[in-house]
Amino acid sequence: MLEMLRPYFQGVWQPYGESLTLAQGSQVRPSIAQWLLQPGALQKVLAQHAEWLHAPHLMRAIASDWSIRYVGTLLPPIVAAASLAKRCLPLGWHEMALHLDPHGTPVSFEIGHLGSACEHAGAAERYETLMWQHLDPLLKKLGREARVPTKILWGNVYRALSNIFTGALDLLSHEQSFAQALTLDREQLLMSPTWPGGRRNPLGLRPRPIGNASTLVLHATCCLAYQLPQTGYCEACPLIPRDRRRRAPPHEIAG
Repeated sequence: MLEMLRPYFQGVWQPYGESLTLAQGSQVRPSIAQWLLQPGALQKVLAQHAEWLHAPHLMRAIASDWSIRYVGTLLPPIVAAASLAKRCLPLGWHEMALHLDPHGTPVSFEIGHLGSACEHAGAAERYETLMWQHLDPLLKKLGREARVPTKILWGNVYRALSNIFTGALDLLSHEQSFAQALTLDREQLLMSPTWPGGRRNPLGLRPRPIGNASTLVLHATCCLAYQLPQTGYCEACPLIPRDRRRRAPPHEIAG
């Protein structure tokens, strides 16, 4: 874990901060970009992941599941650094290395240096590199290789970030400065249809409320997990059969 992030990941939350480390010594691991641009590298990892999940013929669902695990490992320490510590880390896919387990599942990420302080930068500037020099090329590559729409993959990013911001706000609601910072960053990342400069925000995926008095809130996209063995529909899946849908409180947020 990066020392600067240790105050934010105490107790049961510590494992979430340990997924981002600083490279040690002179050994340089290949960057994510270098690894993924090797012919067949991503297909090999997806095949390992498919074998582990006993779903060798469901590569679209496998790719989506892999992306969920990727961003679930990547994002918690990055949100803490960018939104709370106000640190701009080197987050491009050509600047970070990835550690995988024997099943091809992402377990940790590595950076070569600690970047720079950016306490006066807005959310778009602090998350610029992550969005457009890491997630954007990664998800396009994954989408092409597995023939899965990138909208599904960005939906997975949306849900991961939404859960992180919601959880962090619950934990830090008594810290006014942190709560305000998290709220502003969540609005830019998840609620704005555009990015500064006019680019479409691929995270601008709004939930789908259904009903009036008792609102049912569905995810904007399906992650395809229902196709995998021993998984099934999540409670807010937009493809779940109508007779299995639950009614959610009006204030509930789904991605």
